[in-house]
Amino acid sequence: MRVEKFNGIRRIGDHRDILVTKWELENETLQVFKPMYRALHDYIKENDWVHPLSGDDVIEDLYWERWGPTGLKEQWCWWRAIQDRNDYIRWLMVLEWQTLFVKTDQTITYKGKKASGKVERINLKCMASFYIQFDINDKFKNSIAWKMRKAFFNRMYIQEMEQTRSDLYERSHKIEALVKRLMVLESDWDAPANQYGPFGYGDWGDDSVRNT
Repeated sequence: MRVEKFNGIRRIGDHRDILVTKWELENETLQVFKPMYRALHDYIKENDWVHPLSGDDVIEDLYWERWGPTGLKEQWCWWRAIQDRNDYIRWLMVLEWQTLFVKTDQTITYKGKKASGKVERINLKCMASFYIQFDINDKFKNSIAWKMRKAFFNRMYIQEMEQTRSDLYERSHKIEALVKRLMVLESDWDAPANQYGPFGYGDWGDDSVRNT
């Protein structure tokens, strides 16, 4: 496969970018997207993920929205974040939010009761992929060890690569569990502790919807 020019984030077609896991979640319900977005961003920031190019916690590469003729909104958000594990290995997270058919209501009927406040009828998707990226700066490739890479990997890096793969797999599914909790979806993984609760209307009480 032809290797595309490296843009500092992904090396498409390069065997040194190793997909560890990916997942996609979708839910159509009554929610408010903004506090959910903020909750996950805060968690990622608190756990030392940074943007691949800037090195800071501003991990959003794209925010795009449009309003249709019927008044419904669509949004796309692209997040790119990394963690350096050592001089040769880093983790990459590629996460995207998509909202479809967003309609904001001031009065809503839920389980036969009317409630006031800002709530969105929303079709929400969250898609994420997690990669191990080996030798992102070509330090190993440009070294003598590259010429002896088979022996190098067998003796020094196979065990470490397997451990970091296992660690990233676990981290990725903790993030998935948190997103499921925020989206009010069931999960086989325990969500990490945080100050945010679910953001589905049913968990906010029957009297009113939080304005956030």
